[in-house]
Amino acid sequence: MSTQILAALVSGVVALSIAGGSWFLSWVHDRRERNKWQTEVKVAYALELHKARLESYPEVFRILSALSTLDRASITAETAGNIARELNKWFYSTGGMCADATTRGAILGLRKCCIEWAQTGKHPHGLISFRNLAMSFLRRDLDIGGLESYEFDTDSTLLSKLQNELTIMESKSHRNTKRDTYLRWRGGRST
Repeated sequence: MSTQILAALVSGVVALSIAGGSWFLSWVHDRRERNKWQTEVKVAYALELHKARLESYPEVFRILSALSTLDRASITAETAGNIARELNKWFYSTGGMCADATTRGAILGLRKCCIEWAQTGKHPHGLISFRNLAMSFLRRDLDIGGLESYEFDTDSTLLSKLQNELTIMESKSHRNTKRDTYLRWRGGRST
């Protein structure tokens, strides 16, 4: 084989290698940029969803306040009918559109109980359960706690809560350390 043909083949292979490498690097860069863009879009969407929930959820909490267990005697079948109508309006507004499926389900269950009460005049069995579920799911959608049991006898300062959380985290960390040690020991023995 002549040196000219050999030089042409070598330069062709080098050119193809460089082109392939450039294409691969470009593809990796494009994938990274695409993933970055998708992450930014998802974060922006989550932020806007959270903002919409923060704007619309207070209205449903106001509606649910009519079912407060503090003043059960004043809750009547007529009140339940009004609550059902207000929940229906809220359900077909921004709040209903941005609520999680489980939250919508709890509110639909509550609306159904209120409609039943308004039509039959009998207090439905699951009304308070649906109210509590709806409130819990609404708070979960907003990523805030609520309806936890509260004991007035215990010290509930922020410092004591932080100490309790640290104790729980330390115990989990201690268990993980024991597990990791066991797995290293087991991995070392079996090989």
